[in-house]
Amino acid sequence: MDPIGGAGKFVEADETFVGGKARNRAYREPPPKEAVMALVERGGRVASFHVPNVTAATLKPIIAEALSTDSHFRTDESGIYWEIGEQFASHRRVVHSANEYVRGDAHTMNAKRSAWGMSREWRLRCEGSLESD
Repeated sequence: MDPIGGAGKFVEADETFVGGKARNRAYREPPPKEAVMALVERGGRVASFHVPNVTAATLKPIIAEALSTDSHFRTDESGIYWEIGEQFASHRRVVHSANEYVRGDAHTMNAKRSAWGMSREWRLRCEGSLESD
């Protein structure tokens, strides 16, 4: 896969947990939610990754391989992105815990219309390991 981003391009990273719907709860526990991390090039490509957990140790090698170091990297305040962010042309964060979602060119995919709104596609990308609607 060619790296996402490049010179002058902005790439946003975010993670979420999907799956685990409580169907027929009277008979069984819902399956656990699964972690998915996505890289979204503004106006360009999207890459999603089913990950075993959301830690810097897990995400750093994925981001390093999938993202061009010439890119401008945009994330939320999560510490998992701090060290890896130093490898890119720039790294800016927004602080969701302070109700900050946009600061200049720093914003991430937290809007309802974001890539996470396409949850069915994410589930398919995770090789059918997640419960579908």
